[in-house]
Amino acid sequence: MNHSTRWLVGVVVVGMLAGAGFVRAEGAASACYIVKIIGSDRKATLEILPEAEFKALEKTIKLEQKYFSKAVSLAAKDWREDKLNKGAPFPGAMLKPRTIMTSQKFPTMEKGGEQMTKLENMEAKKAERLTEQEKKNTTKKGASSPKDPKKGGDLSLAADLVKAKLDALISGTGGEPGAAVQAEGGAKVEAGGAKVEAGAAKPGADVKKGKGAK
Repeated sequence: MNHSTRWLVGVVVVGMLAGAGFVRAEGAASACYIVKIIGSDRKATLEILPEAEFKALEKTIKLEQKYFSKAVSLAAKDWREDKLNKGAPFPGAMLKPRTIMTSQKFPTMEKGGEQMTKLENMEAKKAERLTEQEKKNTTKKGASSPKDPKKGGDLSLAADLVKAKLDALISGTGGEPGAAVQAEGGAKVEAGGAKVEAGAAKPGADVKKGKGAK
């Protein structure tokens, strides 16, 4: 799947569950959320998180948005000083703060896991349809013009660099803004989750939401 298709498809599925059958017994009765996030590099992710981790994620993203501009400035400086990036401008204008697009609460992890599996299957089928459509369009119009293979990679690398700066600013290892964590009541602002990539997202792309979606 090339860059064009990945941009149109819209999904990187992220989950703590590979499927409903892998729900841990001790957490099965806990409420959880399936959350759709648009990342700094414009990729969409779906995460399934226990309620406490979802609340922590909200606080993390709030802090990231607050210090995003400073993180971009610091990342751009490091980028320019790195000889490996010679000739590749820092794509700061293309980066945006992480945002929570949608969230849907489920009474148990089992119910959430079932919905996550459905969403994974839906997006996989959508990706297949778009790939086939793109093949047909390419056949009709001829080969598409070559694109810079570094462009997508540069954006991903820049997003990773900004994320590292944000983590340092928020934790305090990158400067005074670390006090922001204390201002939030000392809450833990890290949210976990095993990641399984399945593609990338168009900004503003959405996933069908069940009853109770926000």
